[in-house]
Amino acid sequence: MIFLQNVKEKLLKLSKSESKTLLITLICTILGVFVPKAILNVIAVLNVLTVGIIHGANDLYLVTKSIKTSKKITFTLIFFIYLAFILVMVFALYQNPIIALIFFVLISSFHFGEQQWYNKSIISSTSDNIFYFFYGVLLFSILFISNFNETQSIINEISSVIIAKEFLIYVLIISTIVLIFLFLRKINSYKNQLLFQTLSLIFISLLFVTNDLFWSFSVYFILWHSLPSLNEQSHELFPKEKNKTYKYLKFALPYWLLAIFGLIISYYYIEKTGLSIISTFFAFLASITIPHVFVIFLMHNKKNLN
Repeated sequence: MIFLQNVKEKLLKLSKSESKTLLITLICTILGVFVPKAILNVIAVLNVLTVGIIHGANDLYLVTKSIKTSKKITFTLIFFIYLAFILVMVFALYQNPIIALIFFVLISSFHFGEQQWYNKSIISSTSDNIFYFFYGVLLFSILFISNFNETQSIINEISSVIIAKEFLIYVLIISTIVLIFLFLRKINSYKNQLLFQTLSLIFISLLFVTNDLFWSFSVYFILWHSLPSLNEQSHELFPKEKNKTYKYLKFALPYWLLAIFGLIISYYYIEKTGLSIISTFFAFLASITIPHVFVIFLMHNKKNLN
């Protein structure tokens, strides 16, 4: 009884945003079961094309703000370096797609884990970064295993490689063991997040297990990653502005339009290879994710540069 009372008290202490995120995840999980797949795909695409891409549209401004106290690099130079990263990823996907996809998943694993567990009051240590990485690996493992046929189809379509389900199960087991070890090793750093993150993992896993790949990924990508990241970036870029979100969107608009234009061009080019729309979509996300991951990592660790 005492244990249940303590849990109840902690549940009541969840912030409004945390409670809302959990509730919306549950609603999206239920919708994914009953709403026709065609409608869900349209909603998912619209969400990723808007919020999903916009949350990375101000990367250039974040870079200039993060390094301005230690290095003098012009905005134009940063733009071309950022663009070069994207082009390199596109070239890698074309020349050696399986290696590029593995790199994308590994980098994204760290990025998703970092966004969910990052504590702005401390500078992340090496063990923290490893923890972020394996948490992301855990999420991807659950997603891929729960939607194995779709996952295998997309990977095979892009790279002509057939992945074994047993391999993903081994990855899931290993990532779980490593996470438990790292959590216990730094329990004082993570204990304040324990209840919410445990509930998060349960709700996200339920979403992944009961819904198809694209809808599951889109809900997680928007609700658990893009929106929190957009909010964090808004406070970083415009700390003194009253309407931070509006300011963020205003700055992001031209780069969002450029990204959409790039997606359209990519689709018409890749369409000749016979890839499906979903495979093309994931390939495009892989291309623009890599530089964004480094930008957010730089933002979180800019204390080291000052």
